Amino acid sequence: MPKVIACSRRRPGLTKADYFRYLQFIHGTISHKFSRPEMGWYTQNHVIDSAFGTTKDSTYGGIANRDAAVELSFASFPDLYACFMHPDVVKWVASDGKFFADEPNTIVMITEEYEKPVPNPLDTFNPGYGLASGVGAGKVMQFLRRAEGVFLDDFYQYWNEAHEYAMENAPYCRKELRRYVQSHRLAQSDNVKAHFGTVNVPDYDGVASYWFDTPYHLSAFREYNEALMNYEKRWCDWSMSFYLFVKEVPIHYKER
Repeated sequence: MPKVIACSRRRPGLTKADYFRYLQFIHGTISHKFSRPEMGWYTQNHVIDSAFGTTKDSTYGGIANRDAAVELSFASFPDLYACFMHPDVVKWVASDGKFFADEPNTIVMITEEYEKPVPNPLDTFNPGYGLASGVGAGKVMQFLRRAEGVFLDDFYQYWNEAHEYAMENAPYCRKELRRYVQSHRLAQSDNVKAHFGTVNVPDYDGVASYWFDTPYHLSAFREYNEALMNYEKRWCDWSMSFYLFVKEVPIHYKER
């Protein structure tokens, strides 16, 4: 399943409240109205808190301060391109971004999802999970950039190895993590940058998404992340990577 991920920050002059209100109720309404049958689901992830780089860094070398990450899924690549090239989407949805987002600094990628099993997956029913099936109340999105000199195939292999290592060495996270998904960046990503107004932003090679029962369980991720960074192989540029604590806002969705 190809999925587009766009991670943005608010345009100058807007508060977070302004940005979230516009993103959800105005842009979300426009996007839902002109959504194509090809789209599986569209989720906005509003940032509650975030961290960039590591505590060993004196400054962050990338573009910091993200306010939201949106995810749009499709059944196939033809469906994805049909949606993004449709005249209504170009005219109404793409042109609306300038009113709320700092478009040139938006991180955009087309990805492919790989869901990994967890020891204690989601219960069949929990009111805290929200409107959509499989959506947890506490969520982390981690944007990862590979270390210099690491080939892409090796990066994904080391990422899986590091994840297994971290799960073994983070017992609280192993107990509380309800769902885990890796989104791997695809070469076709450059084809959608113009839609979001992206100009010259560093590429990220993948996004890890973690679901927990409530926001109060997000500390389990910190334990996991420390173990992930301590994996012996050099695979990730931690100084250029970052993670977001987010609130999921479903805009347009079908059952996964």
